[in-house]
Amino acid sequence: MTINNEFFKHCFICKNYIGEMVDIYVYMDMPFCSNECRSKEMDKDIEEKPKINHVKVNRRKRSRKDCTPTRAITPETDA
Repeated sequence: MTINNEFFKHCFICKNYIGEMVDIYVYMDMPFCSNECRSKEMDKDIEEKPKINHVKVNRRKRSRKDCTPTRAITPETDA
């Protein structure tokens, strides 16, 4: 396997040269020389991920008056 792209020749974290016959670990289109370097980037992304603010949404309660039937409802009779 020949690495044609210069981008994939150096580890994104430690900047070590990635050899021609070495496995390349990739995360979010970034090359890493080892699983450890890739894990560091993944952990950093998790820490930097913004916390989601749970905002309570006020919703108007629906009543039966709000629902209009599309057809007349008639009781069924037993025959």
